[in-house]
Amino acid sequence: MNTGGKRFKVILFDYYGVLVTPLHYGVMGYEWDCGLPKEFLFNILRQSDDDNSLVHELLSGKITMGQYCSKLTQQAIDQAKQSNTALPKNFSINRIVAECIDDLKMNKEIIAVMAHLQRSGYKICILRNSWIDDTNVIDSSISCKIKLFLKGLADYYFESAQIGIVRPCANIYHYVMKVLNVQASEIISIEELESSAMMARNLGITSIVATENKTILHELGKLIEINLFQQTKPWSCNEDNVVHGEITTKQGIRIHFVEKGSGPIILLCHGFLDFWFGWRYQIPYFAAIGFRVIAVDHRGAGKTSCPPNIEDYSMDLITEDLIELMDELDIHQAILIGHDLGGDIVWNFCLHHPDRVRAVASLNFPYLPPHPKMNLLSYVQVHPNPLQYYLYFAEEGKFEKHLGKDIRVSFQTIYTATNDIDEGAVDIGEFSLLDMEYSSFNVKALDGYERTCFMTQEELDYYVRTFQVTGFTHSLNRFRNADKCWQWQMETYGKKIYQPALFIGSDKESFLTKSIGEDMHNFIPNLTCLRFNCGHWLHAERPQEVNEALDKWLQKIEAFDHQSSIFV
Repeated sequence: MNTGGKRFKVILFDYYGVLVTPLHYGVMGYEWDCGLPKEFLFNILRQSDDDNSLVHELLSGKITMGQYCSKLTQQAIDQAKQSNTALPKNFSINRIVAECIDDLKMNKEIIAVMAHLQRSGYKICILRNSWIDDTNVIDSSISCKIKLFLKGLADYYFESAQIGIVRPCANIYHYVMKVLNVQASEIISIEELESSAMMARNLGITSIVATENKTILHELGKLIEINLFQQTKPWSCNEDNVVHGEITTKQGIRIHFVEKGSGPIILLCHGFLDFWFGWRYQIPYFAAIGFRVIAVDHRGAGKTSCPPNIEDYSMDLITEDLIELMDELDIHQAILIGHDLGGDIVWNFCLHHPDRVRAVASLNFPYLPPHPKMNLLSYVQVHPNPLQYYLYFAEEGKFEKHLGKDIRVSFQTIYTATNDIDEGAVDIGEFSLLDMEYSSFNVKALDGYERTCFMTQEELDYYVRTFQVTGFTHSLNRFRNADKCWQWQMETYGKKIYQPALFIGSDKESFLTKSIGEDMHNFIPNLTCLRFNCGHWLHAERPQEVNEALDKWLQKIEAFDHQSSIFV
């Protein structure tokens, strides 16, 4: 934890008005659209805050939303008659509340700060006034997505209808202190209402009233002595907050995958020396904006089977694994996104199974059409180029020996930072582990060779544990199937990829020349190309930028209803 703010342990967030847009925004908009007097509906909905009011009974779980709406609809009709106010035809409180909830959005900037706070050692607690929904209308998919997303991120999440305490009320703070076993002086609360903030302060809690994001970040950052305006990595997932699944293919290969969210399908394909966890920053983001995200462990990686033979790792078999996964999960089409060799897989998947692909994106692996006369390995032998390390990877028993010497140091070296200010960062044009002369393929000694790893200690530990089980040979076997892969690719020789496509390359990848995008356009007419100033692992090192770039591209190609996004 940051030492300057060490006296604080818990950051408490109000749900509505801080993390999520206030419900009354939609009510005021409905009043305006219908020409109703200002706050006519708002006053009926809110009523008084005493324990006997309808709204208090609703939020404490004593009555259901259906009962609440029925009673309030009649009250609104009666009030309209008394005040000579004309209500719209088929007026219904149910419909108004449903529309208000459909308009809810999350505060993206504050959510990102929550991730920063949690990584800094603070516990995140969310307080929400909630209700029991028996209408099948009110708790829309948007509301549920928001609730489940935030609940999954918080360390503690309390709802009024479950605990019987409705905000604003001082008892909620006593409840939090008891459950979390903390003192009032150890809590900072971010409140929508000044009345709630005053209650908290009277108990000794440091409280901030949510006015605008800039003010919240400034005041909170000052209290804990952290610069909250500095961009940090977004929320990531781990093995405990995703759904794990497994299928068995016709060949008997157990394919492990993780998934999160609902909506159109995004299928994520990892690259060399990686597994599903490489997508930890993309999975929660795209689940939040309305996708069902599936990240697969390819054969030989993660918890997927590791068949014994070299020929078991050819690209045609890996692609067939994906087809069987989609078939088993009743997925007709998916948006395919790959990184590194996963990019090679998704490009060729499009060519062999075009009807199963809605759109395709590749990170740091351009589309490389097959040479008409030789496989890639043979081409590299004849024409020395930055892919020369393929020759070293293809030699059995060599590279895995170096990697296995010290797995932790290997990953610290491979997953290196690319900050230009950092002397330990990877140099432009240099593969992070290899310092090769084309004839000898000398590998830099791992002992004493240190660079800045961009992974956290927990992330690095997970990689080490995973590859201690699988080893590296199965991953390297992909490079040892050059001829089999080439013959399979030649089956679609001359064909083009017509799906909407995106390629994101890194300036610090030596083989990604400036002309690579122009070359790809000859084979992929509907292609968008972007470049970032970072290294090979751009989706983990620059996750926010990559997520936003993918998001904008998906909006552009109308791959999903962006109104389903839960972010502001």
